[in-house]
Amino acid sequence: MKLIKYTLILIFFYSSNVVSTEKDCSGIDKLSNEYAKCISDLTKKKANKLKENAIKKGNEVKEKITSDKNKKKLSNFKNKLKKFGESKTGSDFFKKK
Repeated sequence: MKLIKYTLILIFFYSSNVVSTEKDCSGIDKLSNEYAKCISDLTKKKANKLKENAIKKGNEVKEKITSDKNKKKLSNFKNKLKKFGESKTGSDFFKKK
């Protein structure tokens, strides 16, 4: 029983150290070159993450737009818009062909 408790405690302590791997710039003097480099590295990493997420979201939206169901809706809308542009009066627009 004691062995199980000790192993659980050891696993807990080892896993808690792994979580804190992000770079911390607070210990560096703010007027030094190292601080500027540290901050720039952090912002580059965050910008790359944002860029990757934006690309993923863009691809998802592109797939939704190019689906067959949406293409059919867009073609119907284009036909109605074309009919509206060709009609001279409102009554011409609402007439069925």
